[in-house]
Amino acid sequence: MIICSECGNTVEDTEQFCSECGTRVPTLSANQAQPIVAPQPQPVQTQPQQPAYVGASTASTPAFDIGGSSASQLAPASGQAISSIAPKLILGVAAVVIVLVVIVVIAMTAGGGSVEKKLDEAIAKKNLFGPSTDNAYNLYTQLKNSGANEQTLKPYGERLTPLLIESGFKLTKDLPAIGYDEPDTGVWQDAAKNLNWAAELNPGNNQIASRAAYCDGRAAFLQKQNDRALPLWTKAASLDKTWA
Repeated sequence: MIICSECGNTVEDTEQFCSECGTRVPTLSANQAQPIVAPQPQPVQTQPQQPAYVGASTASTPAFDIGGSSASQLAPASGQAISSIAPKLILGVAAVVIVLVVIVVIAMTAGGGSVEKKLDEAIAKKNLFGPSTDNAYNLYTQLKNSGANEQTLKPYGERLTPLLIESGFKLTKDLPAIGYDEPDTGVWQDAAKNLNWAAELNPGNNQIASRAAYCDGRAAFLQKQNDRALPLWTKAASLDKTWA
């Protein structure tokens, strides 16, 4: 359709003159380009559209492609990292345990060596039951309670025995001598104390056990504890009949 420029009447494309005013109107040839109508602008969308489903794969949202290739590549990487850390963690724990064991062993060895050294010194000085804690009896008890085996303890017992029985054996030997001067109660008590430890160090030695019981009985007799002295002397006679 063509609009007349003079009167505004509508003229068909095939007509050359306006039917109202007779004005010649231009015609459109078949090859003449049609006027281009510009598209109307669409309103701008202010909020981004969410994907239809979580696993949607789009160029703009690659980070949310949970079900895609990214997740499948990420899982093996995490598993490999954990598997590589586990052996290192186990080795670290094992190393710490070994170090602690070595420290404990060194401490026990150093402590045992110190006690044995002090015990050697106490025996050399004949400090059997001294007032200080560094006496032979206390140190030997420490060594025994620390878990020392029989091989370690036996040499000390062999060195201590002669020192422990010396006074008690001499007292019982001199007792029947003519003109014998009776020692006081404290001497017999000390002798009994030494002999009782010697009997403990030498289990099954009835000779030592017999003298220990006699000295205990003699100390009780001098304190007028006859009811206590008599059973001890009876025990001494039964342990070593050759001496009774």
